[in-house]
Amino acid sequence: MLLLKHLLTSNSAQQIIEANAGYATSTVYTTGPAGSSTISTVQPTGSQQGTYIVEYHPGYAVTTEYGTGPAGESTISTVAPSGSQSGTYIVRNNPGFAETTIYSNETAAGSSTISTIAPSGSQSGTYVVRVNPGYRTTTLYGTDATGTSRTVSTIPPSGSVPGTYVVANNPGYTTSTIYGQNDTAGTTTISAVQPTGSQQGTYVSGQPSTAQPRAILTRRD
Repeated sequence: MLLLKHLLTSNSAQQIIEANAGYATSTVYTTGPAGSSTISTVQPTGSQQGTYIVEYHPGYAVTTEYGTGPAGESTISTVAPSGSQSGTYIVRNNPGFAETTIYSNETAAGSSTISTIAPSGSQSGTYVVRVNPGYRTTTLYGTDATGTSRTVSTIPPSGSVPGTYVVANNPGYTTSTIYGQNDTAGTTTISAVQPTGSQQGTYVSGQPSTAQPRAILTRRD
């Protein structure tokens, strides 16, 4: 900006020019957080411009590389800023794996990974897992004298819920004999105790005292 002043005299016209030289900017690049600030000012001297000394931090950009390792992120290298060029953080990002479960109705309980889909870019991979919830057994107790068990129905698994084998179990009866309850030869059932749950029932039979086993003594000379 020029400020002009004209001074007139009786002999001649004389032009006096008064100049405002202004300021130039000098930039200093550093490696701090992105941003800029004026750190000092040199005032103008005569026709010599002043100077604003500005500190400029170009900062860092982030470049991401995707991997297939365990899920997580880490900085694997750093390229420092150069002049006005921002630096670079090179970051490795492993998106990891999600799990998809497929349920089956196979007999044996267990699980197994049947396929793997690898991560792609920022998209996580997938483990496809087959789960066999298996079967549990529900037992129904009966009072049949056969003393046997059998599967009467089967409910298949549903999703993560195990299937069910419904088993009928007849624990049967044991026999308890009481001697001297009748005078006639032969066995007479005098009472019966029904089975209870898994506990066997009991037949109580009566026989004449003559049928009771006797100890046999052997004489030794």
